[in-house]
Amino acid sequence: PALGPIDDSQFGALAAIAAAEGDHRLAAGALSRLGRGDLTRVPSGSAWLVTVYAAVEAAAQLGDTQTAAMAYRLLRPHERLPIIGGLGIVCFGSVEHALGVASLTLDNADRAVAHFRPAIKENLALGHWPAACLSRHRLVQALTLRGLPGDEVEAAGELAAARREA
Repeated sequence: PALGPIDDSQFGALAAIAAAEGDHRLAAGALSRLGRGDLTRVPSGSAWLVTVYAAVEAAAQLGDTQTAAMAYRLLRPHERLPIIGGLGIVCFGSVEHALGVASLTLDNADRAVAHFRPAIKENLALGHWPAACLSRHRLVQALTLRGLPGDEVEAAGELAAARREA
């Protein structure tokens, strides 16, 4: 809602980047700095959604189920919103995507599928093609993990669509 004097988003970004690069110690340290180790204490402001999304991505790479579970609870009320940082400076796509990633981290493939499907639609509605493509890739991952009848066919279709979009 506003630019706040305290902004932890740089620690979220550092955690996500370090985790993606395989520097798990740096990523865990950066996650510990978010809200002084408590995501409920991440300052509210225009970077809050971006910060918590970065925590979700880092937690997924680290297998940090505690952070993923807390982030899921915090993001759930915002599931129909786009993850926008600043005053519309950057958009990372639908909160549904972050909820799906958190669900995958918590080994809940059913719930992940239930979040990635609307994430694709919402990202397409936003005109955010890279986010839609990423949500398709993560949906393929969730469907593969879930392994219900019909999931393999749906996963193949989503993977083909993601490849075309990429």
